[in-house]
Amino acid sequence: MNKLLLKICAVLMIIAVAVSTLACNKKNNVDETAAFSGEDTISADFPWFENKKINIDYGIDESKPAVSTGVYLAGADDKYIVAVATAYYELLGDNSSVSDSDMQEYEASITPIISVYDRVADQTVNHINVKKDISPEGVIDSIEYADGRIIVPSLKYDASSNKTTIIETIIDPLSGNVLDNRSVDADEKNTIVCSRNVGEYKTEIIMDWDSGLTGFTVRVYSPDGNSRDIYVDGNGIQIFSANVILPVTDTTALIYAETEKGSMYYSLDLEQFSAVSTNYEEYKWLDPYINGNLTAGADGNTYFASSLGISRLDLEKKTAETVFDYSWCSINRHTLNFFYVAECKEDSFLLCGNVSQQGSFIKDVQSEFVIYEFKKASQNPHAGKTVLELYAANGELDYTTADAVIRFNDANSGYYIQVSDRYNLNSYIDYNLGFNSQDEADEYNLSAKTKMSNALAIDIINGNGPDILLDTGSFGLLNNSNYLADLTPYVGTLDPDKYYTNIIDGAKYDGALYQLPVTFAVDGIHTNSKYAGSSGKGFTLAEYEEFLKGALNGKDVIVAGQAVCFAKLFSAESDLFIKDGKADFTSPEFKELARYVMDNVPQNSSNWGVAVNDITIATQEGRCAIYNSCGHISTYFYDTEALSGATAILGIPSSDGRGPLFSPGRTVAVSAQAKNIDACGEFVKLLLSDDVQLNFAMCDRLVVNREAIRQAAKTAVDYYNSGSSDVRKMYSEETINDLDKVILSCSRMNSTDSALSIILIEEMPAYFTGQKDLDSVISIAQDRAQKVLDERG
Repeated sequence: MNKLLLKICAVLMIIAVAVSTLACNKKNNVDETAAFSGEDTISADFPWFENKKINIDYGIDESKPAVSTGVYLAGADDKYIVAVATAYYELLGDNSSVSDSDMQEYEASITPIISVYDRVADQTVNHINVKKDISPEGVIDSIEYADGRIIVPSLKYDASSNKTTIIETIIDPLSGNVLDNRSVDADEKNTIVCSRNVGEYKTEIIMDWDSGLTGFTVRVYSPDGNSRDIYVDGNGIQIFSANVILPVTDTTALIYAETEKGSMYYSLDLEQFSAVSTNYEEYKWLDPYINGNLTAGADGNTYFASSLGISRLDLEKKTAETVFDYSWCSINRHTLNFFYVAECKEDSFLLCGNVSQQGSFIKDVQSEFVIYEFKKASQNPHAGKTVLELYAANGELDYTTADAVIRFNDANSGYYIQVSDRYNLNSYIDYNLGFNSQDEADEYNLSAKTKMSNALAIDIINGNGPDILLDTGSFGLLNNSNYLADLTPYVGTLDPDKYYTNIIDGAKYDGALYQLPVTFAVDGIHTNSKYAGSSGKGFTLAEYEEFLKGALNGKDVIVAGQAVCFAKLFSAESDLFIKDGKADFTSPEFKELARYVMDNVPQNSSNWGVAVNDITIATQEGRCAIYNSCGHISTYFYDTEALSGATAILGIPSSDGRGPLFSPGRTVAVSAQAKNIDACGEFVKLLLSDDVQLNFAMCDRLVVNREAIRQAAKTAVDYYNSGSSDVRKMYSEETINDLDKVILSCSRMNSTDSALSIILIEEMPAYFTGQKDLDSVISIAQDRAQKVLDERG
């Protein structure tokens, strides 16, 4: 096997093992738990980080309009921050009119410009035009700044020897003078897969791609300048990569390797020049961090960045300590989540990345490369405020919600929202399980949701839960006054001309609004309105049966076997069967539903691979309908066009032909045990405010503010029509009106009570397969359901 093929195979195996490792460790992914303070009140010494935006002059010639500009950080130390910018200009003329000299001039204009920013002077002190000032041979590669020197690598290929040489030009950052030039064989350099300083030692890991992946070499540079190689033999186990070195002390480190047997760790002793395999169980807690965003700190520590913040790994204590939670600053945490860490120290961090304009319907979106410096403040400016814990899955917030949190914290004198993730659905999912059908996946997800909602409910009832909960709208178990506060007083009386009051009302349970849908998706059957039943917005069971056998040619768009399908249809109209905490399955509607499923739904769903609701395939096959969850203005536009102008989204079959469900997108709820329900209610009001709702809508989300939807949809019409090469207008005011009608037809929130659904999935097959009569099954299922409801109080 040649060297290139061997490297490709190794990379593929690394990906496979990494995915497997991530999947296996999702349950214990400790980085998914935010460093919530656990304190009721913010103390003066509780961590807070002041921020400063680093304004670098990138030296771009602004007299010529650039098509785009790419910027990246080459490196930073206590003295300088070095960035590299390249402007790409438009080449005027066509192929026949552009001369060789024009092309040469154009290529010369595309040159990296190195900008040197003095951190003490707070200004850009030097620009280096790489092509003009240095004139390196070959193709310029990624420029780096390290150890006080700028390194400009260029790749030079020699066809006669079929070899590539890397020429590294070493530059002084302040003067721009060339200090040295050195040539490195590209193949040799590519064998160095990792390097790291450990105390006063420098270490490198070398993979010999010609060795058959039987081991790797650790090259150790001692403080006296001498080097020594340590060969680590895989002892018959193929080692695909060993690309992480973690300092433990000033003279010891840990090496992580991906092998055919999975993850392995090696203990490196720099004084004894030895590297031996260690007990994997002792270090497996590191796996979720290893496969994430690790950064070598200037202080010798190793840092890990996640959506929650930055943690420092302590290999001696075997812990990860949060040193910078994104709640501890005033910069939007969604923005920071997409930044990378450029520099880490115990009390300061440098984060950078591209920031784009917010919105989905913007032509020629411009982005700005931004660098923020964070330094730990001597005193927390929010000292004395009461902490309100806001739960968000993975600690992740979209830009608009994250901005609302900042606005609340700045404006409220008594309370401070801190984001946490103490509950994660992934913790209840075994990613090693394989699902062959939609039924299997649905049943497993219901089980996982039941476990997570139970954990939330127990903590809330015991006074240990979060104060504010985001995106728990699909957890029907929580829709109970024992767990959540009624948000009706904070929503108030809404004008139906301005708001979709049917969405608000459809989210209520027994007259109480436990979870407010800030954004949502319409769940239903997208088709031509001519197929609607007598209600004009859905189907009765008999009407859908006719639709199924007629227009659908027997190919149901509701992909589910009997038990799962029954649970879905039951959930869509559970208000007929569950009232005031009492279950009644003896009604004619329940029995009619059971008979419909038995007569029209297959016992099991088809195996995956049959794409029933893929819009592209549906269009190719000329189908008249798909089942879809439409949560975006653009999705409605596109699906309507793809389905030959079909504008309706109809409700799934029900006893009364009700309209489509709406599934929760961004929902907000307040714990019945919150520290201050009224304070949490102020945050609820903020999410319902005009500007926040408009921001969501302009980001292509369906929102409860009707005016915001209309304004965003008008912008979307202009955006998509201007981008069409078709002479006719693809979308119009009529399209917006059709979307408005669809939303107005929604019946209730798709908030499945997973515990009740599981009961039905377990009990109803006895009737569907003829083992028991329906009345017997109803008696058992109702009794089990009532016990669950009674336990909740």
